[in-house]
Amino acid sequence: METVQLFLSAVFGSLVTDIYEAHKCYHSTHHKLPIRYRHFSFYAVCLLAALAAGCLAVLLPCRTPVQALIVGLAAPKLIAVLGKSDFFKGSF
Repeated sequence: METVQLFLSAVFGSLVTDIYEAHKCYHSTHHKLPIRYRHFSFYAVCLLAALAAGCLAVLLPCRTPVQALIVGLAAPKLIAVLGKSDFFKGSF
């Protein structure tokens, strides 16, 4: 049960960052959402990132739901930075 609780805490933290970004965009653009929020693929990617955050929280030595929540909050930024880095673009 503890593993499920850690997983769900991280997923919740990841989704909170996406909801916050949507809320910030909505209020900064005169109550209109940008185009990216109107496509199903955006929400699918957000859900996959949230699931990755949950897996990351379980794999890391998180002992409390608060630690898993923090991992979930940081995971979208971490995934974005890793996606843009040159580390994975090198030849192996």
